[in-house]
Amino acid sequence: MGRAPEQRAEDTGTHGGAYLILKPEHEDAQAGPWRVAPAEDLNWLLRLRGKGTARIHMLWGDLLGEATDVDVDRDDWDWISVPLPALPDFGQIRFHMRTLSGVIEADTGLLMLGEWRPLRETENQWTFAAADFFHAGYSDGTTQFVHFRPEYDPGDGILYGPKLPLNAGAYRLEWQLESDAPDGAEIASVVLHDYVTGERQTFPVTAGTPARMEWTQPHSHLVNWTFMYNRVANVTLRDVTLTRLAPVEVDEDPVP
Repeated sequence: MGRAPEQRAEDTGTHGGAYLILKPEHEDAQAGPWRVAPAEDLNWLLRLRGKGTARIHMLWGDLLGEATDVDVDRDDWDWISVPLPALPDFGQIRFHMRTLSGVIEADTGLLMLGEWRPLRETENQWTFAAADFFHAGYSDGTTQFVHFRPEYDPGDGILYGPKLPLNAGAYRLEWQLESDAPDGAEIASVVLHDYVTGERQTFPVTAGTPARMEWTQPHSHLVNWTFMYNRVANVTLRDVTLTRLAPVEVDEDPVP
């Protein structure tokens, strides 16, 4: 007798508007394939909740990778990092997850390189070089600053990131930048986008004034910040500092 398909439940608070309910009798949850380059620090970042044990492994081409068993004990949605074996060559990988015991609910997942430090509860501030973000303009390998010039760069969202999750909490984002515009001139704006709610908040960036934005992240959703350049002046973006000001109570649906 074959295994039963996983169950699916709708929920507007998840990244695809629904999540999977995974039990031992269900088929494996699968995703992919993705083309990847050789790497030694890949990991799955999974948004899960429930109580039980999951077995996670990857398929590299037709080869089944080493399995990793993950204990899940979360009443609310949480991001769990699962390392992958080193990949020795270019190829395609696929994700497989099976529940060995209990009931585990799965919202979404990411394949990422390295660690996303803002998920650490032991830290409250992180600084990222401007060149770490997806960007137009130009940068150099010494300073990691990003430079925008009106004669070369479009008036558009030309620097953005991280498209990664934040834990629930109150946050401040500060953009360290320089411009040859006169004080008071609006040189850009920053758009904050919540991937689940679709909410977008826009914060103006004015020459001579600290470029600072604060907001409350009610759930552990994927977020993105877009620097909207308006081409009125040269702008050099040095770095971006994210500060967690305080945690907030998470109002997630309880696991039945």
